[in-house]
Amino acid sequence: MKGILSFWSSRRYEHARALLALFHLSHVLVCCSPGYTFDISYVRLFKSLDNLRNKIQPAVADVLKTVTGLPREWISQGRPCAPRVLFLFMSCPPALRGSRGQCCYEKENLNEYEIYSGLKDERRDAKPHKHPPIKRLEYSLEDQIYRILRKARIVTNVAANSLFAVPANQEFVFVDTGAKGNAMDIQASLVTNYSYFSTIDSVTIQTI
Repeated sequence: MKGILSFWSSRRYEHARALLALFHLSHVLVCCSPGYTFDISYVRLFKSLDNLRNKIQPAVADVLKTVTGLPREWISQGRPCAPRVLFLFMSCPPALRGSRGQCCYEKENLNEYEIYSGLKDERRDAKPHKHPPIKRLEYSLEDQIYRILRKARIVTNVAANSLFAVPANQEFVFVDTGAKGNAMDIQASLVTNYSYFSTIDSVTIQTI
């Protein structure tokens, strides 16, 4: 049991160091989730990375000062910019899979255009929607994620002082419905990625 706990502890440590390097070097990052709900454990991970980034920022700035030709902002912030993060959910509710999530058509009734979607709303007072069901799901996830990140102070008004930012007034959540026939095999993808990262030499990660 001790060997397993030690193994996972070292893996988490290496994973955190690799992520910290990505948040220092990247302009855009894509956070992939196998389901279609936001994993709240990301909040703890992001806060830990942000605290660690603030602690090592002076040391990173001292190293960057030795490099000639770098902009002053890069040196003071310890990185080129705050990366933008996009969220990709690799599955969706069964009712929205395939073309059903994109189903949306217009029907003329009493000289008014009503938009009907593949996701029927049984409420009598329900108003017609102008967006297909999958798009409404993405908008709902965007609102939820943004509120959570703002409340946790991971995303702030000053992007340079935050671990990352989300695109302003642009979509940053995408849900894969498998409508184009290229749906990802989630289990196979996770196993493949784990096998790949397990073969990375720990010395390489430590040099990041």
